[in-house]
Order: sequence, then C-alpha cells, then structure tokens
Amino acid sequence: MSAKDIIMGQVFPIVGGILSTIMYCSPVKATYTARKNNALGDLNPFPFAVALVCTASWVAYGFASRDYNMFLANIPGFTATLYTTVTSHALATRKTQNLMMTMLLVSAPIILVMGVLSAFVASGNQAQLMWGFTCNAITIAYYGAPLSTMMQVIRSRNSSTIYLPMCIANLVNTLLWIGYGFAVLDPFIYVPNGLGGLFAIVLCALCLIYPNKKPEEQELPQKGASGDHVELDVPISPKTAPTSTKDADSQL
Repeated sequence: MSAKDIIMGQVFPIVGGILSTIMYCSPVKATYTARKNNALGDLNPFPFAVALVCTASWVAYGFASRDYNMFLANIPGFTATLYTTVTSHALATRKTQNLMMTMLLVSAPIILVMGVLSAFVASGNQAQLMWGFTCNAITIAYYGAPLSTMMQVIRSRNSSTIYLPMCIANLVNTLLWIGYGFAVLDPFIYVPNGLGGLFAIVLCALCLIYPNKKPEEQELPQKGASGDHVELDVPISPKTAPTSTKDADSQL
C-alpha cells in the first residue's frame, strides 16, 4: 500500500470523522443553555432535524456498503443531533415544531422501509445503491439549506448571517471526504461532498464580497419617492451550528 493510499484511504476519513463530530457537536452547548433557560433565543432548531436524518442515513449506508469509516464517523454526529433535535423541539415555535415533525415523520418510514428491503429483499449491491442515492439526496439538501441565506446576503450586502469559521470547517471537511471517496472509488461519497464543497466556497466568497456589518453600520429606512417607508431586510446574528442555523423559520 502506497503512502497516497494510506493518507487518502485511512488518514482522511479519520480526520474527517473527527471534524464532522466537532461540527455536529458544536450546537450542543447552545442547546443545553437554551434548555436551561427554557428559551431558544436566536437558535433555529430545524437544521438539527435535517442533520439527524442525514447522519442516520449515512450510518445505514455504512452498514450497506460495509464501510466502517462511514459508520463510525456518523455515530457521534447522530447522537449529538438526536439530543439537539429532541431538546430544541420542545422550545421551538409551533411553526418550527410542525416543520421538524413533518421532516421526521416523512423520513422515518422511508428509512425503516429501506432498512427492511436492504435486510430481506435486496442484494448487497442493490442495498448499497438504494442507500447511496438516498444519502446523496439528503446530503445535497443538507448542504443546500443555506441557499436562502445566500440570497439574503446578496440582497442586504451584509454577510452577518453567515458564520465564516463554520463555513471553512465545512469546506475542509468536504475536501477530506472527497479525497476518501476517490480513494475507495465511491461516487456516493465524493459527489455530494463535492457539491457541499462548492456551497461552502460560495458562502466563504460572500463573506469576502459583502463584509459583516455591525448593526450601527446598516442603513436606516428611508422615504421612497411616493412618501412610503422602504423596509429593509436586517439579517440576524450568526450561530455556531452544523449549517447556517439562523433564527428565521422561513429560511428553511
């Protein structure tokens, strides 16, 4: 085995698993504080439900493909997102609770049915294909969740809704998994992470193009030509979450 194979096939998934765990666990402290204070504040819990489904599907893919790196890398993330999802759901608004409940009620039967098919009907390759396409769809949706944030940043010319360190961590994480995906020749790994890397690059670029403005630097409403007030879209403060977790129910 060459040094390249060792680095891409063994070192990359280990480092990627550690980084993924850190990212998924990053909102745990904020969620614990919200539970202690009995208030979410500006924490948006919906991405936690998406991350829960995402990690659960990758654990199943690890089983189906017999890839222990994928299985072990997502177990801590699944545990962390299970805690943040259950805890934050109780504190969320009714609208967000309904969104989270819908997400979980739709995803749970699909995962259970696919589990039954994988165990009793499909062959090993067929099970890997089923879980691979499912994981890709969920992961792309997970990485694409900040698209509404991108549009808000462009409209307001203010990147305060983007947490740059998390975007950089996302970029590094996707690069590691892309390398591992190529090492094991698994397009189900490197394709969704490639798209996730592109989203992370775009978010980082937006931070450079539209610097974070302090509240006092933002423009005040002005009178329009007709004398009506012009409403401005003031972004919300950033948070430490696996994705762009902003306190706006309508963003996701």
